[in-house]
Amino acid sequence: AVMGDSVLVCSEGEHKVRGVGALAGGGKILGRAQGGKVVLSPGDTSNVFISLEEGRLELSDLDLDMVGQQAGVLVRGGELVMENVTLTGGETVVKVVGKGKWQLKDCKVRDGGVGFDLGEGSDGKLVSCVVEGNRVGISVKEGAVVKVEGSYVSRNREYGLVLQCGEGAEEGIWEGEAAVRAAGERGVDLTGSEVGYNMM
Repeated sequence: AVMGDSVLVCSEGEHKVRGVGALAGGGKILGRAQGGKVVLSPGDTSNVFISLEEGRLELSDLDLDMVGQQAGVLVRGGELVMENVTLTGGETVVKVVGKGKWQLKDCKVRDGGVGFDLGEGSDGKLVSCVVEGNRVGISVKEGAVVKVEGSYVSRNREYGLVLQCGEGAEEGIWEGEAAVRAAGERGVDLTGSEVGYNMM
């Protein structure tokens, strides 16, 4: 694939993928199997499976198996858009740094170290998503803007949501409405979402 390409995967089953680094400038990967799931896994890396530097990268109707990756999806710039994608595994499933923008709709992020690692200056939204079974569901650095709308963040092994604040900021563990307020004060909107049953 080259920058700007649209890659259609029309056969169900698992596909080992090589050379997706060329899509760091944007493009599309779309699953279009008639009868079953399209599963993509890395065939040539153990560091970062999919990286975006600029442009717009769209992924839809896929399962991404990223077990063994340092970062499954890394966004350094541009805009990442995913719909109906299940992302499984990776030390960090989705990492957004710099001014990266992202939006996930009807997606599942599960069984990784950190589901989302959202850096300062990043801006994104989860809509109708499930984040579960990770060590940490969502980790947000001060200065990131995050909207979690109608989503479910649960059954993560340590924390559902971690807010990483700057020096001198109030630290604490909040529950219920106090947690929603504390998150909102730090740039995280949890509108209509459920964050619970995370274990420590």
